[in-house]
Amino acid sequence: MREQTRHVLESIKAVLAREGGSMDDVVRVRVYVTQLDQQSLREIHEVRSAYFSPGHYPASTLVRVSQLIRDGALIEIDADAMIATA
Repeated sequence: MREQTRHVLESIKAVLAREGGSMDDVVRVRVYVTQLDQQSLREIHEVRSAYFSPGHYPASTLVRVSQLIRDGALIEIDADAMIATA
């Protein structure tokens, strides 16, 4: 769970950077997981805390699902961001 969470957040971070934003611009995330136990939850939160500045945590929804499209996927994250334009 830890590695997949990191991979997903790195992908989101790369898209934001390409568009001139950062993780601090994320205002909402929806997290879908196929397994939800204390260890998985702890790993998700540990990884997420490295990507968001204190005080800039987005609103968050966590949903357990029976399956994700990609075989072997444990987590999928959908993020909404508001990037200021000059």
